[in-house]
Amino acid sequence: QADGKFTSGEGDKQENAGTYTFKEADKSLHLDSDAGPGDDSNWQLIFRPDTLLMRGIGTERQQRSEVIMVR
Repeated sequence: QADGKFTSGEGDKQENAGTYTFKEADKSLHLDSDAGPGDDSNWQLIFRPDTLLMRGIGTERQQRSEVIMVR
C-alpha cells in the first residue's frame, strides 16, 4: 500500500499486518509486524524482468530465507 502499511494472508483471511520501509538506494525492505519484534523481517530485493527475488538479511534465520516471485 502506498501509505507504508502491509497486510498478508490468503483471500479474506488476514494473517499479519504492520508497516514497511523501502530504501531505494540499496533496494532493502523492512517489515515491522504488528505481531511483535520477533516477527519483523528485513529483505534485499533483486529485480529481474520477470522475477522478484527477496533474500532475507540480518539474523542467521533471516539469511536462510528466500522468496522468489515469477510473473
